[in-house]
Amino acid sequence: ANVSNFPANSSSSCSRKQRGDRWKSLPCEPGMASNGTKGGVVLECHLHSRSEGSTEVKYLSLASLPGTVLELKQLAQDEFSVPACAQTVAFQTEVLTDDAELASRRLRSGDTVDISFLSRGDCRSVEEVKAWMKKLLRTFDDNSLSVDQRDYQVEVVVYDGVQSNLDSTLGYDLFEWLIPRTMVNKAYFEAVGGLDLLLQLYQRVLSRPWSSLRVYQKYLENVCTQAFANYGETASLRRKLVGMGLLDLCCRSLLRVPIPFNQPVSDPSSKPADQEVNDSLLRGELDNALHLMCCIAELPECQQAIASRSDVISQTMAMALSPSYPCPTKALASEVFLCLAHTSSTHPYLATEPVISGMLKAMDDEAKNPDTTLNSLTGLRCFTLVWMSIILLHSPLTFPQRKLPQITDCVAQFLSETTITDIHKYETDRGTIWATLLPYVKLFYFPATPSHRGRGRAVAVPTRLRDDCLRVILLFLHSKISMAMYHSLLQQEGLLDFVVCLPWYVPPSCRSAALAMVSDLRTSLPSVGPPRLLGLAKARLAKDRLGLESVLELSVGAIASCFYTIKCS
Repeated sequence: ANVSNFPANSSSSCSRKQRGDRWKSLPCEPGMASNGTKGGVVLECHLHSRSEGSTEVKYLSLASLPGTVLELKQLAQDEFSVPACAQTVAFQTEVLTDDAELASRRLRSGDTVDISFLSRGDCRSVEEVKAWMKKLLRTFDDNSLSVDQRDYQVEVVVYDGVQSNLDSTLGYDLFEWLIPRTMVNKAYFEAVGGLDLLLQLYQRVLSRPWSSLRVYQKYLENVCTQAFANYGETASLRRKLVGMGLLDLCCRSLLRVPIPFNQPVSDPSSKPADQEVNDSLLRGELDNALHLMCCIAELPECQQAIASRSDVISQTMAMALSPSYPCPTKALASEVFLCLAHTSSTHPYLATEPVISGMLKAMDDEAKNPDTTLNSLTGLRCFTLVWMSIILLHSPLTFPQRKLPQITDCVAQFLSETTITDIHKYETDRGTIWATLLPYVKLFYFPATPSHRGRGRAVAVPTRLRDDCLRVILLFLHSKISMAMYHSLLQQEGLLDFVVCLPWYVPPSCRSAALAMVSDLRTSLPSVGPPRLLGLAKARLAKDRLGLESVLELSVGAIASCFYTIKCS
């Protein structure tokens, strides 16, 4: 059985005689339930929190022994605020499955069970949110709260209810990123059907034209969109959302009201008295939809479908150029383009004159805006120049050639003014989390095959600009590698050896930056040593022949066969 989640000194392996000495400290006598009646069961529970690295001893007093482990988990959930779906239960070093019968394990009153979990959750708040979502769904079913103009006070009550019961709870209290507790909340929210209820609410609101929605319904759509964006913290959660049909729903939210280029966001259906409120709700909904789109766009299987939609690309560009939005929203629009640029098949949709010119104009406008902070301008410049650099390095012939001098100046200015700390600060302040680093590492292992030496990369992009584009991506990659939260991602994606080998495969002008990146990686992750022989072989094969993605999963035998074929040819 897998007991890696439990401390080595876990007491579940103690003998019954050793455990018998602890009875004097139990909340009630053996054979007594917590209410003092005979025939009860008391279990000593050792609660192991992985996020806190702590172990706490608690006692669970029951009228009788539960039938299965799942029933025990549910009782522990109520008593210790640890969702059943987040618990791993072990008894005498054996990890128990949910359907395991406790009687068959000879579990008796006074025995010790170990319960491991990532973090405690907020089960009560999840249940309250679930109840409120059911109530709101009924307003769409029986139309009892679809009020007319005379029912203003009723609408205010519902609006306040959405704000106090759903907005702050789903937006931050339960789903805030980078907090172990919220990961547990998300698992429990899904387990009790909250995610399905949220989807139903979202579908109901989106089924109606924006102009026909009441104020509280527009606000509810904002809350739903933001909740899904906050829920999609990891790649696995984002794929779950896509499997539920969120890609299409997100596109519909983003296209609620088309925005003309260089124009403010305005709700055309609003009455003058409500114009300010409705404009604010529309701006918020489009901004939330862009956040959700950014989460989905990082999934490789969705990038072609998003980029090929001209209406989505046009609306994203319009938001980047609209005076209604501050610099962080424009940076978010560029972040969507960056995610889409991970797949080369999307480059023809992104490297168009309107998109390139529009994003360059957005950068220039924000640089001249006295209200724009240096921090937010760094994010806009960084994301824009990284995705443009990716296209220039991978698909140069799709790029508008007359824009190259302007790009050259922008890249040079960015490299002279921006540091790793600047990028790190922006992403930390915004709570940005990247689900993959593969698209950035693979650019340095782009094979220089004969087909790329002729009319392709070398001819289309001047050497100085090509090297500067590589330095931009190195700077961006370095800002991630220096953060501990991305070390496990490097290992999961099998990229550690390729990052360590990277200084050998970059142009001389980029070598010092690559060496500094590897040095910082070794400082922050001391376990990183010299690359393995297999890693060295894969890196060479990737650079010379196959590219990074093609060699990641190759076995030792396949690698040897490839080198033998190269030698023979």
